[in-house]
Amino acid sequence: GRVTHVYCPPSDSSAARGIRRLIWSDLQLVAPAQAGPSGSLWTVQEQDAFGNCTARYQLQDTTSDSGRAEIRREVVAYRASPTDSIPLTYEPSGAMRYEFRPDGFVDRWAGEVNLAIRVGEGVLAETRHRVSMRRVAVHRRSHSQRESLVGQFAHLSARVAPVGLPPHLSALRRRELLSQAALNDATLESLLHDLMQIEQGLDDGSDSELVNRLASFVQIHPESIGALAKSIADQRASLVRIRILGQALAAVGTADCQAALCRAVRQHEGSADATLELILALGSLKVPTVETIQCLQSIANRIQDRDVGWTAELAVGAAGRRLAGTDRWLSARIAQDFVQRLEATDDDDERVQYLLVLGNLGHADALATILTHVRAESVRVRAAAVWALRFLEHSAARDAILSALQGDVSLEVRRQALEALGQRANEDWAVSALETTAGEKGLDASLRSRALQILGHALSPSDPRLVAAARRCIEEGSDGDLQQVAQRTLVNAAARPAR
Repeated sequence: GRVTHVYCPPSDSSAARGIRRLIWSDLQLVAPAQAGPSGSLWTVQEQDAFGNCTARYQLQDTTSDSGRAEIRREVVAYRASPTDSIPLTYEPSGAMRYEFRPDGFVDRWAGEVNLAIRVGEGVLAETRHRVSMRRVAVHRRSHSQRESLVGQFAHLSARVAPVGLPPHLSALRRRELLSQAALNDATLESLLHDLMQIEQGLDDGSDSELVNRLASFVQIHPESIGALAKSIADQRASLVRIRILGQALAAVGTADCQAALCRAVRQHEGSADATLELILALGSLKVPTVETIQCLQSIANRIQDRDVGWTAELAVGAAGRRLAGTDRWLSARIAQDFVQRLEATDDDDERVQYLLVLGNLGHADALATILTHVRAESVRVRAAAVWALRFLEHSAARDAILSALQGDVSLEVRRQALEALGQRANEDWAVSALETTAGEKGLDASLRSRALQILGHALSPSDPRLVAAARRCIEEGSDGDLQQVAQRTLVNAAARPAR
């Protein structure tokens, strides 16, 4: 009865995948080999989405003329993991009911399942959800019938560490406790076994799920960094292993994790693909160290593969922007270096590359040089320059973005201006420009459609400005993607009315 794999489309968000797995974990049940009389009880030691548990089942009815039966499943206890560094108490409540057809298939299931995770007397986390799902017949064009599951989440809510925890617990310790709750009884050996299964194609589970579990484990057991560092630095390591371990170490992001990634880069320098995976991990760090940036700079200067070297430069820019608050001198040096390179080259490919690096960096010292390239002859260079202004908090940057959006002859440059506005969509001037673009009759439909999409991401679905822009597009009879985006916007607004 245990559900071991659930396929989720790659386009699903992590939140959607989590909800999908939660729904399917509610399908799990263990029935006896032979049915007993009505009211039969049985208890099973099993595992569900939250860990090892004891589930109690009851056969409710097998005597009706319809031949249908109902089983009630209730989790009565979760077993503590021996690896927990602090004892956690899991308190389940609620139950699921499964109704069976005479042919043995589940026809419908519904119920409410709640779980509270406690540390001492304090509540660390709570989840509450109600589920109601049923099986229906779907008519195809061939007039044949197939069974399809349709369902509805009546309610889903979660509360994490809001009340009751001992006041001396730091934010870091709270995160460690949540990680511990998510891992349950996982060990380093079991996690590496799961990684090997994915490597060998024996497990179609989500890479991101394993990354999160590995990161949670490292947060609780920092002594495991050495073993993971050795595994990722092994020259026989597959790209899958390098990617998953690299992302997990980067998600934790401590100085030791960053040092392990830098050592792995040096070990894999002969492999362009492996180096690229590690560069992407280093570039995603929220708080990079000076040593990490120096490592990226070293790769960019030494690597023979131009694509890998340029990716390292882009990572230097992104890391330098996050470092600016703690080491302004180094971020200024990075800006000065790439400004000099940009001014010294006439090659369009190189100019685009250096503008992208400076855009990732977002340092004010580069503003004047970027603005000169907004007026370049090359469309590619102008587009890169407009995009490079997105993080610069200066009126000249804002004016240049608006000017490119309204007056550049190239659609590509104007698209990049829209994308730059998307990065500033928490500011009124950017929202106003997006509204104007979305509602401007006669403007290229792809620009209007993209402006409306960006507004949809930036504003609440029921925001009057967004709704008005969508209605204008529909009322004027817009065609194609613009009409679809506008209709979708209004549907979302109707589904989530203003509070």
